Amino acid sequence: MAKSPFSEGSQRISYHGLKKKNDDAHSTRIVLKEFKHLGDGRDRREDYVQIMETQYVARFMAHEFNKGIPKKYKKITFVDVSVVQVFESSGAPKYFNMEPLLPEYAKFKKWNTNIGGVNIEEGLIQAFSHWT
Repeated sequence: MAKSPFSEGSQRISYHGLKKKNDDAHSTRIVLKEFKHLGDGRDRREDYVQIMETQYVARFMAHEFNKGIPKKYKKITFVDVSVVQVFESSGAPKYFNMEPLLPEYAKFKKWNTNIGGVNIEEGLIQAFSHWT
């Protein structure tokens, strides 16, 4: 995992990382996200599981929404998210949400934010947002 974040939002900080397979010969570029606000009652495993579950519900909803749109439109998709547990030098567990790194992540455009921000440039995205 990179020592410094490459991005942050209102709730979480994002780091580049590598996911290595058992043979260590191959690795996949990933993003590790952690909550910004740590402390009592925060940064719990349950918080990261909730993010993962929400992402999978959104993925299901996108799949259902895509069934009803004309073929000329791009499909709405969501990336896979999982929860990773690592151990600090003290032995304390630390958690992250893990996602694959998008191929052109520097061009990524967030359509809606966690604090109510909306980018209305893309009508299909807003239709999905209202549909859900």
